[in-house]
Amino acid sequence: PVGTYAYFDTPYQPFGDGFVCAKALDDRVGCYTILELMRETYPCDVTFVFAVQEEVGCRGAVTAAHQIRPDIGISVDVTPDHAYPCDLEGCNAVGEGISVTLGDPSAMLDEDLVNEMLACCEENGIRYQRGVMDRGGTDASSMNQSGDGVRVAGIAVVDRYPHSKCSVIAKDDVTAGIDLLDKYTHRVFKF
Repeated sequence: PVGTYAYFDTPYQPFGDGFVCAKALDDRVGCYTILELMRETYPCDVTFVFAVQEEVGCRGAVTAAHQIRPDIGISVDVTPDHAYPCDLEGCNAVGEGISVTLGDPSAMLDEDLVNEMLACCEENGIRYQRGVMDRGGTDASSMNQSGDGVRVAGIAVVDRYPHSKCSVIAKDDVTAGIDLLDKYTHRVFKF
C-alpha cells in the first residue's frame, strides 16, 4: 500500500584492486570516516556529529550546529565522479585520492581553512583531488550559516553511482580522507 517502506537489499561487495560496491555509501562512508577518527585524541576540542537528513535540507546539521556553536566546521561527505553517460561533467575520479572541496554552492568555504587542508595534503604526501560542486551541497551549509556564521571546509570521498543500490568507492580514497582529517586536526594553524 501507499507509504510502505522499501529498500535495496544489496550486500557490501569488495572487488577489483581496492574497490567496494554497496548501497547507501552516501553517507555511510562519512560515518565510517568519523568513527575511525574518534579513535584518536586531539590537542583541541573536537565534536563529531552524525547528522540526519542532509539530502532533504541538512536538517540534522542545522540543529547540531545551533547547539554546538563550533569555531570551525568540516563536512565529511561524498561527491560524484560523473563517469557514466548523460551525467553532469565533474572534476573528480574514484581512486584518485580524497576530494578537498574548493567550491560548494550551498556554503562559503573559508579560503584559509581550505588552503591549510591542501597544504596538509602536500606536506604529508596524502593523495588528493580538488573538488568543485556545481549543484547540491553538504552539511557545511548549515554550519556556515549557524549563529554568527562559522568558517567551514569539507572533504568528500569520490563515489560512482551515488544514491543508488550499487555505489562504488576506492578504499584508498577513504584512507586518505581519514589521514587528512587526523593530521589536519593536529595541525597548528597560522592565521
